[in-house]
Amino acid sequence: LFAVSRRCRHLRADLAEGSLDEEGCLVCPWHGAKYDVSTGRMTLGPQGAFAKVPGLDASYRLLTKVIPLRRGKVTERDGKVSVQ
Repeated sequence: LFAVSRRCRHLRADLAEGSLDEEGCLVCPWHGAKYDVSTGRMTLGPQGAFAKVPGLDASYRLLTKVIPLRRGKVTERDGKVSVQ
């Protein structure tokens, strides 16, 4: 279980509509950017047409080192999940 803020750092896509890849990274539903849910940092920048812009991938990854997705502490007790 994990909790991160809801908006992608790229174009503010709703990450609640994203998916998890085989490595456990949260994948943005709009442009395929990937986030490490344990740190909130982007591990792969925007894909598709945005991936062809020189330096864009690196600049977004650098941005999320400075401003990662916010993370919450998730606890589960008696079948109930809470986020702090």
